[in-house]
Amino acid sequence: MKKSLTVALALLVLVLAFAGCTTEAGTATPGNSQTPEITDTPTETATPGIPTLPPATPKPEAPTVDESLEYKFDTYEMTMPIWQSSTMYNECITFHEDAEGNITAHLLFKPIQVISVRDNSLSIELVEGVHYKFDENDPSTLIWLEGDENFVIPYFKPGDVTSAHQDNCGTSGYGGKIGNAMYCVGEWLYSKQLAVTYTYDLNENEMPHAEFAGNYLPKTMDKLKNGEELSIVIYGDSIFTGCDSSSSYGREPKTPTFFKLLKDQLSAFYPEAAIKVSNPSVGGWQAKDGLDNVEKKVARKKPDLVILGFGMNDSQVEGMKEAAIIQQIMDKILEYNPECEFIVVSTFHANPDVGWDIMQGTHAAGFKTLEKVGVATMDMYALHTYILERKSFQDTTGNNINHPNDWLARIYAMQLLTMLYDYNA
Repeated sequence: MKKSLTVALALLVLVLAFAGCTTEAGTATPGNSQTPEITDTPTETATPGIPTLPPATPKPEAPTVDESLEYKFDTYEMTMPIWQSSTMYNECITFHEDAEGNITAHLLFKPIQVISVRDNSLSIELVEGVHYKFDENDPSTLIWLEGDENFVIPYFKPGDVTSAHQDNCGTSGYGGKIGNAMYCVGEWLYSKQLAVTYTYDLNENEMPHAEFAGNYLPKTMDKLKNGEELSIVIYGDSIFTGCDSSSSYGREPKTPTFFKLLKDQLSAFYPEAAIKVSNPSVGGWQAKDGLDNVEKKVARKKPDLVILGFGMNDSQVEGMKEAAIIQQIMDKILEYNPECEFIVVSTFHANPDVGWDIMQGTHAAGFKTLEKVGVATMDMYALHTYILERKSFQDTTGNNINHPNDWLARIYAMQLLTMLYDYNA
């Protein structure tokens, strides 16, 4: 039995190692030394070269109802960190029917004031009491209603997300299912993802998240603050290529990729700086592929900041081993530019029904050992764990397997911006 399980897992990794991005009508492949633990509050540096963190993000009083609030969703709102603002902009929800016939969706927090509920394209505004209502006993739960002639909320029926989709769902191959998870990048999936904008009590938010990393990235911060040229390279797997952001398909609402949002908002925060972003990421790559190709794809460009995002395809690589490969990638880049700095990003959860979320949860701890002046880390796995304790996986995915949707991709941008801009200053 053990041998059979090992073979099955190896085959699964082989299949998903080719995970890349898709078009809806085309083919698809879901594409050094240890350092002391750093506390959340500033202390004297215990070891030379290990910076301290800034104070934790402060929590304001809960907002009151303000009838003058209007819906808005530009770059600033798209990238406003969830842990900084008492307004949640376009959180994704999906309705699911349970075995008893109840059809519900879940918000991350209890809303104080709902500003907008919209369809996936953000063009249709839904009406409370017509399309949905709130659970009287749990305001963070929305209950499905029949809707009207203008719109009926689509929802997942029992077995939908674990059964093969029958019309290819914008994909070809895999029989519409990978492991025990339905595989889909098409309208059948994304049309069920609604967007809710609401205010809430920020004190309820205990989401683990990045803090300002200026002490880790002093050269990067100097370039930004001094209005100099800053060359950033995004280097990772299919998640880092931008799969499956709506803009990657040219469909509404055409939310930019996380690295486009990062560049745009950084440029707004540091208008004098000349920020250039390049992205040689490749879908399906493991960290070892990144190492094999780093010289020609990244190192020769001599970037100032490299944001590394491998791990989703390294399901059987333990965190310290993954970190060792990442260190080799950084070492090769430093051979060409000794002044380069790095942000190392751990991946989020694969769909648990795929049976592939094995070692990814160990990567963040491994990456943490790499931290020093010049190297900061960003944990998406812990943040995604927090979300999945409160919401469904389908609220966060663009293919129901291993790619983020617009909302989760925006959270990538939020974390990176938090590291590169001091919202608390």
